[in-house]
Amino acid sequence: MDEAAKRLCLKQQVVYDLVRQGLLTTIQDDLPGRRVTQVSLEDFQANYVSLAEYARSLNRAPRWLLQTLSVRPVTGLMIDGSRQYFFRWFDLSSQNQDH
Repeated sequence: MDEAAKRLCLKQQVVYDLVRQGLLTTIQDDLPGRRVTQVSLEDFQANYVSLAEYARSLNRAPRWLLQTLSVRPVTGLMIDGSRQYFFRWFDLSSQNQDH
């Protein structure tokens, strides 16, 4: 989980929340605990984006962006108590096509 957090540039607790929500998959192998594979990381990055990262890419404030998007996040504080908001790339790209 530590390595996954580093690679995703997220705090460990956020990674644990993503695993708990089923957005980031883990495997159980011979080592103690669960592990996030490279394939799982790539799949996550291809399908999800944090509000902070998306706002940064648009040069917007995250709070403003959250209030103006018509797309609902899949996880986040007001959704399920998670520390960060995450969106599906597909949902965001669909919204962009509508405008």
